[in-house]
Amino acid sequence: MMRSWLLALAVALAGYGVAIAGSGPTPKQFGFALQASGSCSALQMRVDTENKVNSGRSLPIRDGDGYQDGLFYVMDHPDTACQEAWERFGCSGSEVKGLLQHSSKMGASRRLCEYQG
Repeated sequence: MMRSWLLALAVALAGYGVAIAGSGPTPKQFGFALQASGSCSALQMRVDTENKVNSGRSLPIRDGDGYQDGLFYVMDHPDTACQEAWERFGCSGSEVKGLLQHSSKMGASRRLCEYQG
C-alpha cells in the first residue's frame, strides 16, 4: 500500500516538472537544457546524454509532456537562460547534474562532465 502511494506521488510531482531524486530529468528540464545547449555558446550537451536519459523510460523524453515548454523557456528568457541552465543542469547542477557541460568557448576554465542517470 505504501509503495503504491509513493509511486502515485512521484507520478504527480513529475507531472508538475519536479524531478524525483534518481529519476532523471523531466521532459521540461531536458527541453530547457537541450535548447540552452543550442542557444548558449558556452554550453553543450554530450552526444550520449539523450540516450542515457531515455534508457529505462517507456516514452522518449522528447515525447513527454512539458518538453516544448522547456524549449520555449530559453527563448522567452534570453537574458538569464544560459546562466540559469548552467546552475540547474551543469556539472554541479542544483536539479540534474551533468546534462550540460562547458563548450570549447570557455577555454582554460572549461568544465567537462557526464550525465550519470
